[in-house]
Amino acid sequence: MLTLDHLAVLGTSLAAAQAHAEAALGRVLRPGGRHPHFATHNALLGLEAGLYLEAIAIDPDAKAPGYPRWFGLDDFTGAPRFDKWICRVDDLDAALQALPVAGQPVALSRGDLRWRMAVPGDGRLPWVGLFPALIEWQTAPIPGDTLSEPGLRLDRLTVTHPEAGALQDLLAPYLADPRVGFEAGAAGTIRHARGRKGADMIVRPAAAGDAAAIAAIQNPVIESTAITFTTLLKTPEGIAEDVVARGPAFQVVEMDGAVAGFATYFPFRGGPGYARTKEHSIVLAPAAWGQGAGRALMGALMDAARAEEVHSLWAGVSAENPAGVKFHAALGFKEIARLPEVGHKFGRWIDLVLMQKIL
Repeated sequence: MLTLDHLAVLGTSLAAAQAHAEAALGRVLRPGGRHPHFATHNALLGLEAGLYLEAIAIDPDAKAPGYPRWFGLDDFTGAPRFDKWICRVDDLDAALQALPVAGQPVALSRGDLRWRMAVPGDGRLPWVGLFPALIEWQTAPIPGDTLSEPGLRLDRLTVTHPEAGALQDLLAPYLADPRVGFEAGAAGTIRHARGRKGADMIVRPAAAGDAAAIAAIQNPVIESTAITFTTLLKTPEGIAEDVVARGPAFQVVEMDGAVAGFATYFPFRGGPGYARTKEHSIVLAPAAWGQGAGRALMGALMDAARAEEVHSLWAGVSAENPAGVKFHAALGFKEIARLPEVGHKFGRWIDLVLMQKIL
C-alpha cells in the first residue's frame, strides 16, 4: 500500500526553491540537511495529517556523484516549482515487485534518519516525472510525525498527464487516498511561479484564444529588430492553427493575468530521420524581461519535448542578439556553429548562431 508521505519543491538552487515555497505558503521553512549520496540538500516544512514539504536542489558545495541525481535534478531548469510527490511503503522490495518502473532501491541516510528510496537508473521518475517516488523509512519517528504543524493542509493533489487514466489504473491497486486525483491533459499542465520583481506568473500550454496576444508580442520584434530574420508578420489565424497543431509544444507565460511571452518547438528538418530533433523559438514582451519568465517557459517547453521523446533541441540565434546567446548558454545549450551572412534584413547581412541541447 502506498501512503502519501511528502511533497517536493525543486529549484535550480535551494534558496530559490525555499523562497518559492515560502512565498506560496506564507511560512518559513526550517533547515533540513545534506544528502551526500546524491549531492543535494533540502529545507523542510510540516503540514497537517503527517505530511511535510521539502524544498530540494543540487548542493553546490558537494562533489558531484558519478551517477544521475534523484528527482531528475541534473536536468531541472526553469522557475522553482512543486514537482514531485513521494509515497511511503512498508516494504520497498515488495513494492518494487509490483511497480518495477519506480526504479531500484538505494540506501540513504541524513543525520539520524535512515531510509531506502526507489530511484531510476537515469534519475528521472517515469511518466515525465509524475510517477510517485517510493520511500521506506527505517527510523522512527518518521519526519512527517515530527514536523507536523497546524494550519497547512493538503486538500487536493492533481496529477495531469495525457494518459492520466493509465497511470491511475497502474497505481489504483496500491494507492487509496481521496486527496490524490488524476486528470487527462498536457503533462505538467500549469506551473505557478513568481517573477523576480514580484509578478505572479503562470506557464501553461497555449490555447487558440491566446493567438491575438501572441501576435501582439511577436510582430513588433519582426517589424523593428534583427532578432528574427523574417519580415512577414504573423496573423492570429495562423498562430491559432500552430497552437492547435502543436499542443504542449506551444507554451505561454502569463504575468498578472496577461500573456507575456511564448515558446514553441517545431521540426528541425523534414523526414522521419529528424523526427526527434526540434528547433524552437521564444519571445517575451518587454514587461517580462528580467523576471525569470524565459527560464520558466523553457523549463516547461523542454519538459514537453522530453515527454514526446525529443532528443535534441536547437536554437538559431541572430548574432545581433547576444543576450539570446547568453540566455541559451545558461540553460545548457552549446554553440555548435556560426553561419556567416545567412540572414539579410534592414539592408545588411547577419550571422546565425546555431546552439543545441541534448535532452
